Amino acid sequence: NASWTPVDVECMFVVLESHKAAAGDGVSFKAVVLNAVVEECNKVLTEGGRKTMVACKNKYGQLVRTFNIICDIKHVSGWHWSDETGASINAESTLTWDDYTCKHKGAKPFCNH
Repeated sequence: NASWTPVDVECMFVVLESHKAAAGDGVSFKAVVLNAVVEECNKVLTEGGRKTMVACKNKYGQLVRTFNIICDIKHVSGWHWSDETGASINAESTLTWDDYTCKHKGAKPFCNH
């Protein structure tokens, strides 16, 4: 199985950044770009199995979903996002957080970290 270290993720984004025009408005990359990610990430591989196109596509999808969840949280009135603490939910915002996470299941892990 592919394991993703911070170095691997950074490598992925360097390659994707160099091909961002190919993504279009949907921020979706074709196989040729993902294969370039595979090639470059396997050059810096330090742990886990070799990257495959499917592994790269899945990791990219996961990162995009996480990015979108965080962007949505940042736009909720009355909340404060911090890269260090997450959504920074406190006693005053617990009820609104609970309501939000009932409707936005992916947000729950970002309460506080």
